[in-house]
Amino acid sequence: MNWRKLWQSASQWFKGRQVLVSEQVDEIPDCLAKGKLYLLGEGRHLWAVAMQCPCSCGGIIHLNLLPDARPCWRLIHHRDGTMSLTPSIWRQGGCRSHFFIRNNRVEWFRPAGLASGGI
Repeated sequence: MNWRKLWQSASQWFKGRQVLVSEQVDEIPDCLAKGKLYLLGEGRHLWAVAMQCPCSCGGIIHLNLLPDARPCWRLIHHRDGTMSLTPSIWRQGGCRSHFFIRNNRVEWFRPAGLASGGI
């Protein structure tokens, strides 16, 4: 039995799908609220997203929305008022969280072996 995969599967179940709310701001606040996406920009011109890491490690995540700079994410506004970010968010340091934001929900990445329920 692969204990690491078992642990990841169990932690996925306990984390569930956190629902996020968004707020457009001119600059990043000093203290970011958990469960909130801060959309940086003016009017319809957004250039970045900031948020607290959803794993509760306390890390701050900054995502670029400008297509001329790399890495770059794309913010998608859905008709139902929700938003998605693409591609996934994968912290390379600290907690190493890997997740998607789809329709204002955090969806934790599941390796291929776990996606089908196999361990």
